[in-house]
Amino acid sequence: MVAVAVLVALGLVLWFVAAPGGEDSSDVPTAGSADAGFARDMAVHHQQAVEMSLVIRDRTDDEDVRRLAYDIGQTQANQRGMLLVRLDLWVCPRPLPTAV
Repeated sequence: MVAVAVLVALGLVLWFVAAPGGEDSSDVPTAGSADAGFARDMAVHHQQAVEMSLVIRDRTDDEDVRRLAYDIGQTQANQRGMLLVRLDLWVCPRPLPTAV
C-alpha cells in the first residue's frame, strides 16, 4: 500500500512537471533552470529506484516480493524515461551517468 502511494505521488509530481500545456517558446526551460535541474535530479532518483528494486528482486526467494520489486522497477524506469524525454524536448542536457 505504501509503495502504491509513493508511486501515485511521484506520478503526480511528474505530471505537473511534464504535462503539456499551452506553452510558447519563451516558456521552455533553459538548461540551467530549476525545472530542468529538477527533471535531471528526478531522473537520477528514479534510476536509483530501478537499481534498488533489481537488487531486491535478485536477492529474495519470496515470489510476492520479487513481483513487487519488478513492478516498482518497471514503473520507475517508465517515469525516468518520461523525464528524459521532457529534457530532450526542452533541448536540455540529460544527467551524467552515475557509477555503480
